Amino acid sequence: PRWLKFVKGVVDSDDLPLNVSREILQKSKVLSIINKRLVRKSLDMFRDLAEDEDPSKYIMFWNNFGKYLKVGVIEDDKNKKE
Repeated sequence: PRWLKFVKGVVDSDDLPLNVSREILQKSKVLSIINKRLVRKSLDMFRDLAEDEDPSKYIMFWNNFGKYLKVGVIEDDKNKKE
């Protein structure tokens, strides 16, 4: 999602078809499942960071990326509670 644009990485999956157009890949069921799992994993990492013994880590994270998380609260209805 747009509000997690600061998270960068590579996802390796054997389930994605290789020789397809971008439109077909965007409609792929596997891609939507990967997207949901990445969002869930990111939220779990943010929660772990908030519950860490050292509050300065979360404060630094919030100062750098808090504006994106605020957008996520507005845009992402599925994960609004988390």
